[in-house]
Amino acid sequence: MRVNFFEEFPTAENMRKLDLVDWPSTLFVAAHSFAEFENIRKTYGKPYPHIVFGWWPLIRGAYWISGFTDSKRLKGLFAEAGTSHTQPLPLLLDLELPRDLRAWFGNLPHVSGNKKLIWRFIEHASELNIHIYTAEHPVTADFFLFLELAVGITFPFSGNHVRIPMVYTSLGWTAIRKRMWNSIMRFEAALINKDPEMTMPALGTIAQGIWKNEPILPPEQLGKDLSWAKEVGAEEVFIFRLGGLTERYTAVIKPFLA
Repeated sequence: MRVNFFEEFPTAENMRKLDLVDWPSTLFVAAHSFAEFENIRKTYGKPYPHIVFGWWPLIRGAYWISGFTDSKRLKGLFAEAGTSHTQPLPLLLDLELPRDLRAWFGNLPHVSGNKKLIWRFIEHASELNIHIYTAEHPVTADFFLFLELAVGITFPFSGNHVRIPMVYTSLGWTAIRKRMWNSIMRFEAALINKDPEMTMPALGTIAQGIWKNEPILPPEQLGKDLSWAKEVGAEEVFIFRLGGLTERYTAVIKPFLA
């Protein structure tokens, strides 16, 4: 498998963890603008030529992207990203509902139009040398995919983008959550097995994100999750996030590398 990473906070300290990644890998780094991302790519591209850097755009006032994101901010993002790129641009759309609950109500009338904006961008991105990946909440059944589709946190499987279900088993230690995660992993396994080139699970979390409350996945459990990904046919996985990488995690990862 190809083992890739997310980095939500691309500080110098977190980015130095690339010293531990001595295999070809993709790293999505969070940035509020393309210029900010380009600076990161130029800074780290030379010392780490085996790393493919991708842009994970953060939306001011919403953070994530969904049908509830302010229309002007969506248009601004797509205008900024939507020029022809001589160098391929992997672009991660983090499809989650806004952190601010006020946006849920304020943008409710615009959900349909926003979904069309996002989908139009996904459909035509390849014409601009942009390769779209979507980070999405994992689900247990088609019904929940339908609900996510309704609010713009998933989109049709058309081959225009790679879907990354966030299978973060560190969030499921209680008995009830363990049962839920078992259901999630069975359902996601079927989707991965059906089209491994277009569905790549994200594993973790090995470091906390913006919520600062995520439990940390022990190295031995990461090994079990990597085994699951391999068994269901995943060709690539993503790990959240680079800043949590240690030599112990690296030792677990290396046997799974292609």
